[in-house]
Amino acid sequence: MDIVLTITGAIVGFGVSFWAGYRYGERCRKLPESRYWIANTVGMLLGLVLATLGSQFGLMWLWIGSLGIMAGSVSGLKYGLGKSVGIWRLIDGPGAKGPKD
Repeated sequence: MDIVLTITGAIVGFGVSFWAGYRYGERCRKLPESRYWIANTVGMLLGLVLATLGSQFGLMWLWIGSLGIMAGSVSGLKYGLGKSVGIWRLIDGPGAKGPKD
């Protein structure tokens, strides 16, 4: 049963945070670039706090779910924003559109 809870925690954590990150990433198109980076930081900190709680209390599903939250929030924000950000803008080339374009 533990493996089922662990897999469910990962899928639910990723799915919910990806959806929320995507929705907020769409809003970030009209907001300053700093809001996008703040949202990334908040997603990582939320995942870190939940991972700490999960490992502290021995809840493997919460620990794995928090990793899904970190991955989903960053991915959802990036896809929702729909633009190259950070170092990837250099890698994507001169035609890539950034948050200010």
